[in-house]
This record gives sequence, structure tokens and C-alpha cells, in this order.
Amino acid sequence: MQQGARLELSQRHELTITPQMQQAIAILLMSALELELHLQQELQDNPVLELDEPEVSPEEEQEESLNSEKKENDSDEKVQPESENVESENVESENAADKDEKFDVDDIDYENLFSSVVPVRTSSSNDEEYRPPEPNDSDTKTLADYLLEQITSLSLASELEKTAKFIVSQLNSDGYLNMDNHELAELAGIDDATVNEAVNIIRNLEPPGVGARNTRDCLLIQLELINKKDSLEWKIVDEQFDMLTSNRIPFIAQALQADISAVNEAVDFIRTLEPRPGRAFGTDETNYIVPDVIVEKVEGEYVVSLRNNRIPSLRINKDYLKMYEREKKKKGEISEYLKSKFDSALWLVRSIEQRQKTLYRVSKSIVSQQIDFFEYGPKYLKPMTLKMVAEEIGVHESTVSRITTSKYMQTPRGTFELKYFFTSPISTSSGEDASSRSVKTILSEIIANEDPASPYSDQKLSELMKARGFTVARRTITKYREQLNIMPAKMRKKYS
Repeated sequence: MQQGARLELSQRHELTITPQMQQAIAILLMSALELELHLQQELQDNPVLELDEPEVSPEEEQEESLNSEKKENDSDEKVQPESENVESENVESENAADKDEKFDVDDIDYENLFSSVVPVRTSSSNDEEYRPPEPNDSDTKTLADYLLEQITSLSLASELEKTAKFIVSQLNSDGYLNMDNHELAELAGIDDATVNEAVNIIRNLEPPGVGARNTRDCLLIQLELINKKDSLEWKIVDEQFDMLTSNRIPFIAQALQADISAVNEAVDFIRTLEPRPGRAFGTDETNYIVPDVIVEKVEGEYVVSLRNNRIPSLRINKDYLKMYEREKKKKGEISEYLKSKFDSALWLVRSIEQRQKTLYRVSKSIVSQQIDFFEYGPKYLKPMTLKMVAEEIGVHESTVSRITTSKYMQTPRGTFELKYFFTSPISTSSGEDASSRSVKTILSEIIANEDPASPYSDQKLSELMKARGFTVARRTITKYREQLNIMPAKMRKKYS
């Protein structure tokens, strides 16, 4: 008997990443400089936003001019800790964490809310006065600068442009991408198709070869850009790359059934290509790191504060607010346009506030878990994972991963990337776990004090580490030695 069609209801949970959530994720990933540049772009794109600059009278302006030299000197002094302000905000954040997740811009009562929001602050009232970044004295552009200029000139769709700019931030100094497209998509919270399109765009920019995954890929990109995809040069790089790197010309000629003279000519041309497209943008100048977090020892306690002075303070333009109050009753295009811009402005401010609160909470967790490092040095760095910090502060592991990307902490022991403090565990004879980074520190010390005429083999180093209470296999010693850029024993040996 044939059954008729039936209508059934079912429930299922789906996670939809809204544009607002994507913006919040992107802001978590930004360094202080990237956030500053992003806010400058938002100020250009959103007319209802403006810098919160105090009005200056003619007398104050004259006094400021007379004291400009003193202000320049004062601006170089250390930023005062803001831990009290941030900590109070942190408590608010913890109590309202669930509420923030359910925030909906459509529920905003503009008539009552904006009166309390103007001006919208994105930094503490104790921050230094915001000043736009001064131009670099050097005329040399970085690779990222050059690529971002090209991306901007292409007039891409907003989402695609943001994705391309994010991918540029993931290039190494050679111009290579160390992650595949799916990993990039997961890291940025963007769909694979958009990432694939953005990567293809970058691989067609100048300098040729940028966006490659390795040297072979880099050379193939350059050959394709000059229409040599069906050439002998392409076949050599594509099919005989290992032979090419060993300069085994006769084997290449035999494998490709080509004349040796033709192979020589093709190889000579390949050698004119640039295997490191980012090299032209290298500089011998010192690159200074601006820390996002400052840790200071005050009266025996380690105090965590955020360096917010690079983040400009924003507010809502009152003229546009008045215009919206007049137009919203008409429910026309103007009121809808202004509403969307106000919504965007509020989401931006909330995303920045959440970034700062999360950065503070993660940094404080790092300090509390790595207190021995701050007291005694790198050898006392403990094993710590993203999951451990995430569980302590009550956020997802991916949030900790994003907020620690490209962020730096200034400490009494130097300035470190936040990722530095996350290390895998190594077992010890006492049954406790030691940090892999502390093991590397001890390994470096042993090698530095060895007899140059009779350096230790990796097996001997493994035995010496075991004598110190660390169970480290020979192959692990080899891996750590290579990560530390230390040569094997036969290359370290010095002859008298």
C-alpha cells in the first residue's frame, strides 16, 4: 500500500556566524597597531563615529604650543598601570558574560540609550591623550604595506577585502603562507570559498610568488604569471624539483627527454626567479614591538595592566544623533541608514571592550599560572595549554588562541609574545611535568658548557638530561636542538 507524504517537525541546533560575530572575532585577532588602523578605517567608513577629542580654547592651545617640548618628553615615559580600572570592568564582564552573548542590536532603545552612550569610550579615562601614529622616517615599505595598498586599489567586496587583508597578516617575512586554506578559514571564522578566492587574489599580486606555500610553489606561481605553464622551465620545477635543487642536470635531461643545452638554458632562467618574494622588503632597521600588556612588580605583587593609549577614543556624532531623532518617526531610507550605522558603531565598541576584557583576563591567568617564571626565569616555565587558561576564565579555547595571537607582554624579564607562555609538558623523574621550553633552556646551557673538542651527541645529551631528572628521548633532543638552531655534534666540533 502506497503511503502519502507526511509533514514532520524537528528541532536542531545550528551555529550561524553573523557579520557582527565575524567582526568581534577579527578584532580579537588584531594586534594593537592593526586595531588602531582598523579604527581609523571605521572612522572613514561610518559617518556617525568620530574621535573623542576635547575642545581646546585659544588660551589652552597657546599654552599647549608653549609646552609641546615638555609633552613630547612626557609621552616617552612609561604608561601608568590601569589595572584597577580594567579589573573593575573585568568583574562586570564576568557577571554579564551570558548577557553579552544574547545582545541584539534590534532591541536597542535609541531614544534612551544614546543619551548615556555619548561619548562612546573605547579606552580608559586614565589613558594618554590619543595621537595619530607619526609617519615612519624610513621610506621603505613593508611587504604587508605594499600588499594592502594593492588590495585596497582592487575595490573588492567588503568581506573579501577583509579576508585578503587578514591573510596578508599571516604571511611570513619571505611572503609565504604557512597554513593551508582550511586552517586560515577556521582561524578567521570565514567560509572556505571566501578564503580560497582571497588567496588566489594575493597570489596574483606583486611581488610575484607571494602567497606561496613553499619554494617550489613560489617558482610555479612566477612561471604561471609570465605564461610559462607549458614550458620546459615549468616541467623542471613541477616534476624534477629535487633534482633541480641538487643541480643534477643530466638526470633532469634524461627524465624529461630534453637536450642538456636546453635544460641548462631553462635552469639558468629559473635561477633568475625570486625564491623569497618578501626579501626585497627586508630591512636592517630594528623592528620595535609595542606591548599590549604590561606586567610590573609593585610591592611584591605582579600587577597586570593593558596599554590602551594606542586605541583612539570614539564617540557618536551628536548631529547625526539629532538627525536620527527627527527622521526615525518617518521610517524612511535616512532613518534606516542611520540606524544601521549606529548599530555598527555600537557593535564595534562592544567588540573592542570585549577584546580588552578578554586580553586582561587571559594575561592575568598567564601571570598567575607562570609566577615561577616571573620570579626565577625561563627554566621555571611550567607546562600550560590554551585549554587550561580557557577553563580558568570560562571562555572557549579558540577565544584564548585568538586573543594571544600577535599580542606581546612587557615584563621585568623582557617582552614576550603571549604564545611564548604556552608549552607542552615533559615528564620528570619526580613525577611532575616540566615545560618543553624550560627543557630547551637547560639543553642550551648544557651545550654551551660542553668541551668544543668533544661535543655531546644527541644520545649523550639525552642521558645528561635524564641525570638532571628530565626524561627526554634522543629523537626529542634532536628535534629541540634543531628548533634552537643548534648544529649536530660533528658540526659543533672544533679542531685544535
